[in-house]
This record gives sequence, C-alpha cells and structure tokens, in this order.
Amino acid sequence: SNHGSRFRAMFAQYMPPAKPTMQLDEWPFVYNPRLGMAPRRSPVDAGRPLKLLHLTVQSKYEPQTDMRRAFARIGPTIALPWSDRHGEVLTAAERLKPDVVFAQIQCDAWSDEQLASLRRAVGPDCLLAHWTGDVRTSAASHVDRWMVRYADYFNLMLSDNTTYASKLQLEDCIANGSGYLSCGADGSVNRYVEREERGGVVFIGSNYPGLPYDRVGVFEEVERMLPGLLTIWGAGWASRPSMPTLAGALHPGDAAVVMQEAAITISTSLFHDLGRYTSDRLKRALCAGAVVAVRAFDDMEGLGLKHGENCLVWRDPGELVALLRDWTRPQCASERKKIRERAAALGAERHTWDSTVEEFLAIARDWRARRGLL
Repeated sequence: SNHGSRFRAMFAQYMPPAKPTMQLDEWPFVYNPRLGMAPRRSPVDAGRPLKLLHLTVQSKYEPQTDMRRAFARIGPTIALPWSDRHGEVLTAAERLKPDVVFAQIQCDAWSDEQLASLRRAVGPDCLLAHWTGDVRTSAASHVDRWMVRYADYFNLMLSDNTTYASKLQLEDCIANGSGYLSCGADGSVNRYVEREERGGVVFIGSNYPGLPYDRVGVFEEVERMLPGLLTIWGAGWASRPSMPTLAGALHPGDAAVVMQEAAITISTSLFHDLGRYTSDRLKRALCAGAVVAVRAFDDMEGLGLKHGENCLVWRDPGELVALLRDWTRPQCASERKKIRERAAALGAERHTWDSTVEEFLAIARDWRARRGLL
C-alpha cells in the first residue's frame, strides 16, 4: 500500500544496508500478533491434509508426545530428531515430498551445504519453517548469528517471542519471512488434578550459570527472608550455605504433582524483556493447575495472564518475598484454589501443543495461499 511504502521509506535511513536479495518494496511478511491479542488460530482441517516432515527435539525429559501427535493430525508425517541425522532427513524428504518442514533446530548444527541440500530435496513449493523456543539473548542484543544465516535457507524463521521476528527484519534485513509461534506444554502430562496442599514454595528448572542472567540471587533472597520455605528441583545448582533446599531433577509427570501440592510455584526465565517470551515451565505450571508466581515479562498480558486471577506477578526479589509471605498463609487457601482452576482453564485453552500446532497450521496455510498453493 502507499501508506506502507511511505512507512518503509521513512525508516530506511535508519536501517543497515539491505541484502542484495531484498528490496524494500518486497518486504517479507512478519507473522506477529497484535500487542495484547492472541495469535490467529485455525482448526486442523482433515479435509485438506498437508504432508509434514517434523525435525524434532526429544529426550527422556522432553518427549514432546503431544506435539508430535498434534502434528500427525495435519496429514502424513515423518518425525525425526534433527541432531546428527542429516542423511536420514534427506532420505525422508525425498521419499515423503513434504508440503511443510517444521525444524526445531536449536543451535548452529547444520552447515550451509547441509541446509542447501535440504532445500533442494524438498523443492521450491515446500514451506521450510524453522522454530526455536530456546532463547539466549535479551531484547537489547542481536539475534544469534547462526539464526540469521539459517534465514537464507528457510522460508520462515519462527521464534517463541515477538521480539526476534521484528529484529530479524529490521536489524538483519533477512530476505525471507519471520514470525512468532508460541511454545506449548504437554497437556496429557501436565493435567490438573485437585490435590491436598502440603504447603511450601517450589521452583522447577535447571541452572545455567554460564549465561548472563543469574537466578541464584533471587532464590538466596527468598531463603534469607523466608528460611526453609523454598525447595528447588533441577540440575546444575551449586550448593551454597545461603541457598534454599536443593532436590534432584524431576520427570514432567512428577513435576505436575509437586506443583499441585505446593502452595506456590515460582516461574522465572533467563530473560524478561522479550515480547511474550517465557520459559515453557510457566505453561506446564498453568496446565497442571499450579499457583504460579510469575516474574513479569514484556506483553505477558498477551498470553492471558492476569495477576490475582490466574497467576501472581512479581518484578524483583523484594516483591517476590512479599508475595510469597502473603499468599502462602492458610487463610488464602480458598483464593489459591480459585487461581489453580483458572490457571488450568487458561493452560488447556491456549497453552498446549494442540494450540501451538493450530497456530502453526494457520501460518502455513497463509504462506501457501499467498503463493497460490492449495
């Protein structure tokens, strides 16, 4: 439109030089929800199946059973782990002739030659979509350089935050599209069951001491002000005299029980300034019906989160301590139960892998329609 052309021309002087393959009048589409609004969704349409090659992330702690089941409903599907399986991926691509490839490649694991060979194997009409829910940078930093390189080969670079999608376009001027796709939780594993509270506060998650954001200080403050209240479950935590009680790693099914029996579950991510970005531990906690004390993050309202209704919100260690002191009181038991029920309803409606796959299907259908592909 003329309005869009004027907008691009106005900001062109502030942007780095575009890659030769991209013209400002051919700006790629960004699949971003409007601020505060839920992404568009489309029900799975069994009448128009799409052949899908799903390059997965799987481990004993991340089976992603619900995700793979939801993708299989789209149409004929081959699911393969992406790590060290390039030859098998190419063989599967040549055999299936997919309409869509959904690649959960989470690090710089494939060379330019391998990426190019995948592009050749699937053909020009196949949607090559890359998705990462693994965030390593804040909004003030550049998107990981390997993701910019991958954008030369994938039609869409999708991320579990709205900031990356815009930065790839405005700062890196990638030639292909980008967008937001929410991470989901296994609803079958993290299913709400009403249990008797045993009290206390829990945090479930691994520690990554090499990254710039350090959660240890937050938990040490909780232990200093409310000694013995917090238990941490997960790997990689260095034991210090000032740290809370440390426990081992948990299977997702066991984690749901721990959250349901605790008075409050803490949710805090590596970064909090990325649009709609939160660790998937929050979505697991919601689905399980936990009373989640969520560290505030940019556009959290866009995920349906409301303080005092389906979660509790804090911004700094002092605010967290005050929140825990108030909301763990026995007098708040009935209010905690209401929050659990509302959290579980929100999780089931919007934050399972079924919802994520529906969102992705809407994006895939739109991308194909823009190219005249039915």
